[in-house]
Amino acid sequence: MISCRYAAGMRTVERCLLGLLLVCSVSGLLLPAYARSAPQTPSESDRALNATVSGEQASIATDKSPAADLEGPPRPFHPNPCGHLSGEAGWVDRTHDWMSRTVCGPTRWVDGFFIGPNEIDTEQPGTQLRIIGASRWQDNDDDGSEVKVRARVELPNAQERLSLLFQNDDDVDDELRNDLDSRPEEVGNDSGGFRTALRWVTKMPDRMNLDLDAGLRSEFTTFLRARYRWYTPLPGGKTYFRFTQKGYWEDPEGFGINSLFELDRPLTQLSTVRFSSEYELTEENNALNRDWYFNQTVSLYTRLGKQSGIGYSVGFDGFTDPVAAIETWRTSVRFRRSVWRPWFFYEIEPYVFWPRSLGYEGITGIVLRLEVQAGLPVWEYPE
Repeated sequence: MISCRYAAGMRTVERCLLGLLLVCSVSGLLLPAYARSAPQTPSESDRALNATVSGEQASIATDKSPAADLEGPPRPFHPNPCGHLSGEAGWVDRTHDWMSRTVCGPTRWVDGFFIGPNEIDTEQPGTQLRIIGASRWQDNDDDGSEVKVRARVELPNAQERLSLLFQNDDDVDDELRNDLDSRPEEVGNDSGGFRTALRWVTKMPDRMNLDLDAGLRSEFTTFLRARYRWYTPLPGGKTYFRFTQKGYWEDPEGFGINSLFELDRPLTQLSTVRFSSEYELTEENNALNRDWYFNQTVSLYTRLGKQSGIGYSVGFDGFTDPVAAIETWRTSVRFRRSVWRPWFFYEIEPYVFWPRSLGYEGITGIVLRLEVQAGLPVWEYPE
């Protein structure tokens, strides 16, 4: 007899395969023409342009081995993703640029390498795909498993500002909560469904960005979401601050807002500590007489190798009404490593959490994840 857990797992796999087929179909339709068409013979103007290459560039091209051509185009690599430097020659500006690189580099490595399970890299243009399979085991036999699909297809002729998003579940909490807050005890508790949206990234000054989403979710209801981010090094050059404000409207839940404050402090060249403070107010929580939701977390991220790292976190969350109380204490250790290929990752995350509903009795568990990426940059730790 087939167990209920096996049947549920098969239903999860079916949903994800359907979602993946939809993403692949959309990707094929929306790829730019140069990506869909076969290679063509260069025109006279192209040959004339290529003839202007300098001797140094030509020698570099000549030295390339045939094996490099067979491997195809190299995967994008961001050795220093911090792009808000002044570039001025004065010693004051040079000192400020050095301070910005010192605190920004480790911060961006944390966000890029330990990318949250619900995120798509918004800094990297182009089509992106993430497939994440996870299994959870707990000592109270409350086990679970899931497969998440996250995709972004860049629309052609949109100057990298308009893209189509897809995910194979419909949990609003995934959209609003802290991106790196993995919540291992909730693996396998997704609500199913789907969510697809059109994202527009607006042009903003350095150190800030704004993106807007509009789309459809399960049962063909609509939603709108806006996210604003502002980040800057603080005086003294040792701390990096980032503020994220999100707001949404969903049919039929209504409105919600979320504010996230983060402070990053590099401790060494290999370690960074992050303090996160999050607050959320939604119509749904108000209807349940919960008022504000809050989440406080301290995390330490450490580089262990060229493509491996570990994150330690401890935190708590809760509501301010009807009685201000902490609903859950939690701590976890998340080890992440790239193996076999730069786009293939595995994670091991043991954890303990203490829920108020069980009298703060400790529950232990472990989550194993496998992830396949396409189109995302290789995030190596900045030197």
